[in-house]
Amino acid sequence: MIPRRFLLFVAAAFVLQFQMYAQLRMMLIILSLAQFQLEGRAFLRLFEIRRRRRNWRGHPYFWVLPRPADSWFDIHYNDPRIPDEYFRKQLRMRRATFRLLLDVLRPYITRQNTRFRRCIEPEKVLAIGLTRLAHGGTYVSIGPGFNVGTTTVIEAVEDVVTGLVSIKHDYIKFLKLKLKLLKRGKLSRAF
Repeated sequence: MIPRRFLLFVAAAFVLQFQMYAQLRMMLIILSLAQFQLEGRAFLRLFEIRRRRRNWRGHPYFWVLPRPADSWFDIHYNDPRIPDEYFRKQLRMRRATFRLLLDVLRPYITRQNTRFRRCIEPEKVLAIGLTRLAHGGTYVSIGPGFNVGTTTVIEAVEDVVTGLVSIKHDYIKFLKLKLKLLKRGKLSRAF
C-alpha cells in the first residue's frame, strides 16, 4: 500500500511542475517580445494567431455527414439554360408556379441559422416537400437527391404541408351550390 504522504508529495510535485511549465511559457513569450521588440499591436496579433491556430478545425464537426457540394436542385434552380420542362418533370409544376407558391409559403418554411450550421433555403425546403408530395418517394430516398438527411426531409415535408393546410381557405374555393346539390344527392359524384 502506498503511503498517504507519498501521494500528497507526488500530487504537489505535479502541480508545481504544471505551474513551472506555465511560468516558463510566459517567460519565453516575454523573452521573445524583448528579443524582437514587438509593439503592443504586434503582441496582440501574436496571441490572436495562436488562438486561431488552437481553435481552427481542419475537419467538420463529427455529427455532420460528408455530402457532395451541390444537389440537382442547387445546380438547376438558378440556371436559365435548364429547360422549364426538366423543372416540371422533377417537381410537377412550372418554375413560375413554383416561385409563386414560394412567395405564398415563405413565412411558413423559412428557418433560422444556428451557431452550428446554416439553415436550408426556403426554395430547397419547398422543393423537398413538393418532391415528396409529387412522387411519393420515401424520406430516405429523397434525402440524397437534395444532399440532406432523413430528418431534414421529414421536417421540410411537415413545414410545407402545414403551410399548405393553413392557406387552403384563401386559395381553394368550392362552389356552394355544387356542395348543396351533392349533399342532397341531386348531383352525381363523378362530377
